[in-house]
Amino acid sequence: MTRTPCAARRNEVSFKEWMKMDLAYIDNWSLGLDFKILARTGLVVVLGYGR
Repeated sequence: MTRTPCAARRNEVSFKEWMKMDLAYIDNWSLGLDFKILARTGLVVVLGYGR
């Protein structure tokens, strides 16, 4: 599975920011959020961003 930082500026996120994003994900989890993250991850893979 993927995580929010992977779909959002993977190499530009500090560890502290990465942890904030993970905790925000846990606090705000929903099926819709998971689909949104998966869609963003798919775009990153297809378009080649996030290297």
